[in-house]
Amino acid sequence: MGNDPATRRSRVFANDELRFGLLLVVVGAALIAVLLIRRQPELRVERPLRGIEQKVDDRQRRHQAQKLRAACKRKDCECVESAARAGLDVDAGSEVLQLLTAAKNCRFPALAGVRAEATARAGNTAEGQRLASEVLAKNDRNAHALTALGLIAYQGGAWPAAIQSLDRAMKAGAGDGAQALLGLARYYQNDLPGARTAFQAILASEPEDLEAKYNLGLVAQKQDRYGEARKLYLAVLRAQPGHLQARYNMAILAHSIGAEPEAQHHAALLEKAAPGSPMLTTLREALAKPPARRGQVLTLGGTAPSGAP
Repeated sequence: MGNDPATRRSRVFANDELRFGLLLVVVGAALIAVLLIRRQPELRVERPLRGIEQKVDDRQRRHQAQKLRAACKRKDCECVESAARAGLDVDAGSEVLQLLTAAKNCRFPALAGVRAEATARAGNTAEGQRLASEVLAKNDRNAHALTALGLIAYQGGAWPAAIQSLDRAMKAGAGDGAQALLGLARYYQNDLPGARTAFQAILASEPEDLEAKYNLGLVAQKQDRYGEARKLYLAVLRAQPGHLQARYNMAILAHSIGAEPEAQHHAALLEKAAPGSPMLTTLREALAKPPARRGQVLTLGGTAPSGAP
């Protein structure tokens, strides 16, 4: 009979099995949803990421390179944030903007400030200033927006304004990109102790950073610390023999203390690397003059900003 005890028990068991099965389906679906939310999809950011990684490697920022590669085992939004910060530290503004465009759906707290700084570093001064001002109107301690304003002032040769913005940026937690600019601005203001402090701070965390070594060599040279400057320039040249400014400065440095064979050696290597360069003409003129410990013209790693002495 359909209503006997055995039949009723069978129906109860069947219903229990059905409910248990439905529960498993619901729990499984919920777990899959959680995993999908937590596991961000892969992003097509390979090209700008490679550009940033290359610049980090070129500067020999080994600790940063290791952290970047660890963060970018997956090409997700966490990778984008890490890569953007690393790119700003090595002045890769264009690559950072390309990265943000490729990962347009990524959102992270410092995104607006990062975009402002990257825009300024990419050379779009007006837009960089506009974006930075918008960010600072909402948060006047945004490190990236303050760095953007400091960079724009630096590029215009407004050293006090640059130092003010970059000092604020560092207090707000800015990275080595802002620290390098602060050191250069202080160098141009002839605040050599302040410049030294900035470059040494970079080398404390990234001991092989070539730009920081070079810039600290500039400071040492201007402070007449011949041994220190020579050691730093030679370290740069060992890692990057084609570094023309370091080669130029080594020749000037050797000439300044009367070490003419060494000066001519570096001048010859510069001529071999960059025949016909205006830098070579300037160097030959300097080497033709009597040695002088002071008053030598120094060159920076990149194009000197307007207003530079």
